[in-house]
Amino acid sequence: MTKQGPFLQTWMMCRAVDAVCCLLFVVRWYSGANQRRRESGPHGSMAQMKKVFRSKMYFSDSRLSLSKLMWLADRRYQYWLSGLTLVDTDIEEEEQCVYTKLTTLTVQNCKASRMEDKEMVLSKIPDIQTFDEQLQYVIFGRRGLLKRRLAGLGLLSAAKRVTLRVAKSADFRFSRELSDSESSLVSDSAGSDEC
Repeated sequence: MTKQGPFLQTWMMCRAVDAVCCLLFVVRWYSGANQRRRESGPHGSMAQMKKVFRSKMYFSDSRLSLSKLMWLADRRYQYWLSGLTLVDTDIEEEEQCVYTKLTTLTVQNCKASRMEDKEMVLSKIPDIQTFDEQLQYVIFGRRGLLKRRLAGLGLLSAAKRVTLRVAKSADFRFSRELSDSESSLVSDSAGSDEC
């Protein structure tokens, strides 16, 4: 952000509703009268907000309209003027974490209050791999719980997300399989020392 005379220029990359990248240039005029009106008007609560809040969290979302992005740019500048710390959070990254947890969900990692309860539940499942596949179908299948949530994505966005999710899930599963095999090797070697 740079100040040039009475103008404040804020440049920020944003995406319009049609997902086309564009450069948003916001110019605001701050004269002495506007500065006084800003401090006593609707923006005058910034000093109060600074006393109450220590930071303001922003969420990055590519589905915002241009007018909403201009409003957010103005809000961001007002927070910056007030000295509030800005924290950026990417919603898509949080979605990816939840998606990875759901795709790697297995009944073997279930938790119970007692170990006997967990063993009893697992003993009643004849084929754990089939059970896990059915669980994935219940979540992501054609009539699954998340069908409606994933239906509104654009084709290009959906293709990108699916590719990233598959890659991240595969990396996570591979690392989990490695850790499982390493722990079994350690337990096998520990068992051979006892004999």
